[in-house]
Amino acid sequence: MSYEGMPANFSKGPVHKAMDEQLNARDDAGKFTKRHEILNLLSNPDNHYVDLLKTVFQVPSGVADYIGEHWYNADPNALQTWWKEKQPIEPIVRQSLICAIELAGDLPIDSYWVPIGNRSVHPNKYHRGVFRADEFPSKWSCHVENGSSHA
Repeated sequence: MSYEGMPANFSKGPVHKAMDEQLNARDDAGKFTKRHEILNLLSNPDNHYVDLLKTVFQVPSGVADYIGEHWYNADPNALQTWWKEKQPIEPIVRQSLICAIELAGDLPIDSYWVPIGNRSVHPNKYHRGVFRADEFPSKWSCHVENGSSHA
């Protein structure tokens, strides 16, 4: 069976819309105005990610609380926590956003929610969704050297 042309779901919900708006805010000269501050806030692990969604990215509180309850619950064994075996996933999402900002340079950031997993995609073609920090493939690490980026 060919996996070419297999349907996928791409969406830009309220979280991605709000994040993109803040990450792409520009002054009259076209310079991004908030990325440096956002990068500093994300780089400090003492800043709770869900609080940053509400305050920095201006994600509606109800949406941010929902994400906090299901994605980033402090109790990975709570009934409402998703991907229990993969928790904690917040550091991975946070680091991915840091990488996106670092790699984007002068380009706009356009983010989407793309749900993937073993049930809907060929495992040799796409990664299998959310990784714990100890599972994250090192070949996908993000760093910038001498103006060139590697992902």
